[in-house]
Amino acid sequence: MIQPMQHLWAPWRMEFIKAPKPSGCFFCEAAAAAPSDDATHLVLARGELTLVILNRYPYNNGHLMIAPNAHLADLEDLPSASANELTALTQRSLRVLRQVLAPQGFNLGINAEDMLGMVDDTISDYRIEARDLQPYTFPPSADLRRAGTRSVFLGYFIPWDVKKHVEVIKRELDWQGDEVEGVPPQYDYEKIECFMQGVRDYLRYLKRGFGRTTHLASIDIRNHRMDRPTAERLVSEYDGARPAALDLFLDILGLSEERFLEIVAPHVVAPHQMPDCSACRARPNKAPWDFDLWRQAVEAGKRAP
Repeated sequence: MIQPMQHLWAPWRMEFIKAPKPSGCFFCEAAAAAPSDDATHLVLARGELTLVILNRYPYNNGHLMIAPNAHLADLEDLPSASANELTALTQRSLRVLRQVLAPQGFNLGINAEDMLGMVDDTISDYRIEARDLQPYTFPPSADLRRAGTRSVFLGYFIPWDVKKHVEVIKRELDWQGDEVEGVPPQYDYEKIECFMQGVRDYLRYLKRGFGRTTHLASIDIRNHRMDRPTAERLVSEYDGARPAALDLFLDILGLSEERFLEIVAPHVVAPHQMPDCSACRARPNKAPWDFDLWRQAVEAGKRAP
């Protein structure tokens, strides 16, 4: 019997960070290599135009990379045949991972530059161009090496644990948490700064099939602060509930809920399928205590000259 995947984090990647970096493209090397060398290059599967490679230094268990044989800078330059095979091989990889690891969900990554040509003008008349994505595009490793730039993150030295840090500022600075829509009360610090947190979390649930409570409970499981049955109970109670803030959000934007869902639908991350939202409407979130104050502020803003 296949047991559900329990580990969510991978081995530490310090070996990769400290090791010398190759100058070539490992995707191209793997694509050009003979199939008999697939194990050396960690190639799991090949198509005619694409291949699947294991990440030698994975971020989490089951971290695969599906790449075209063609070395291209932009997704829109990829020929249709390669793009179609890339999608088919991604679907095949998901089926294998589901069978072998039995994860509760998948995260399909995409780079900022890949969004060019995918982001349309559905909401506004402004057409996204390459320069608009520059602030969100990480420089190529070769450019960073030429500039002598090396990233050193605080997390290399101090484990980042939000819950423990919150305990420190509560103790040392007398900081207080507050009610946050869509998350259990023990996470009274999470996204406390955003009144629309409930809407943001609802969008995540509609697009990806899990909400912030799944994220927070998973962290507590990894840190041995929560058992799995407790986490599953919290997820069942909080994730996917319709936020009270959605009404205010729709009012501000002048959208109907039906139009809102139409806008969200094209952004659902495969293989997840957006749920029937009638179930979400039947299970509304508890409105935060200051909800009416926010509504009053919005109405006052409408009346302002």
